[in-house]
Amino acid sequence: MDTILELKHVKKNFKKKEVLKDISFTLHAGEILAITGSNGTGKSTLLRMIAGILTPTEGEIITPKSIKKGFVPDQFPSLRFNAENYLTYMARISGLNEKTTQLKISEWLKLFGLYSVRKQKMEHFSKGMLQKVNMIQGLIEQPDLLILDEPWSGLDVTTLKDWQQVMKQLKKENCTMILTSHQKELLDATADRIIVLEDGKVISDKSNESIRNETNFATIKISKHASSIEKLKKISGVLYVEERNNHIHLVIESNQSNPILSALMKQQYTILSFQNDNDTGNESSIHDNEQYISN
Repeated sequence: MDTILELKHVKKNFKKKEVLKDISFTLHAGEILAITGSNGTGKSTLLRMIAGILTPTEGEIITPKSIKKGFVPDQFPSLRFNAENYLTYMARISGLNEKTTQLKISEWLKLFGLYSVRKQKMEHFSKGMLQKVNMIQGLIEQPDLLILDEPWSGLDVTTLKDWQQVMKQLKKENCTMILTSHQKELLDATADRIIVLEDGKVISDKSNESIRNETNFATIKISKHASSIEKLKKISGVLYVEERNNHIHLVIESNQSNPILSALMKQQYTILSFQNDNDTGNESSIHDNEQYISN
């Protein structure tokens, strides 16, 4: 299997702060690697170094000389360009054949539901619409290595499904992907391998299959609340948070259920239901599962 990316003892400092510490791993052609970890562990910094935007303080990042990279950053500005002109411009500065690329751009715009607004200025786009343009610009050059920082942020359910299909097709074409995300359910459906960062270090590097076999998860439904969903994501053991029609859906590590449930109740959330992923029955009311709550 061809090596597409190799990191050797990579470190990154900002002034006197050491953000990444002795990072080493190898990525093979066609592999989808997810980088996970809590906020502030250096995930975005790592991706920016791999993309060539930042340089390591120490260590090496090795890729084949002929490799084409696509980068989808975590935030995309609302520019005064319209979407079609912006994507055409990005193709032009990449030296691509404009006529051929224009057909591809139209295909991507149609796939992501933006073709009808392609002439509108992006400064009027929603966060989800901007994220779709962001993803398209990362794909224009048909990259060998696609680098995605929180690619699913702000996307609706239909687009998420479309994007998963795009990733499957890219994988078939031997495109290698490295991404960050907090959304465990989507990582389960797409990633081959997951690296966990903590305090700027790799603390785990395992195949997704082995993680599924050794880790038990649970789901919790809670009432909507005035507090920010971002606060929920920061609770230790919470892997995924999604706001749905009339409730908030959380995926957690089962062995962290007691402290998580206690934290939710302290924040005055109403617990609607709790279910272990390996339960065979239907999810049940939290009032029937008091053993999961610490006194």
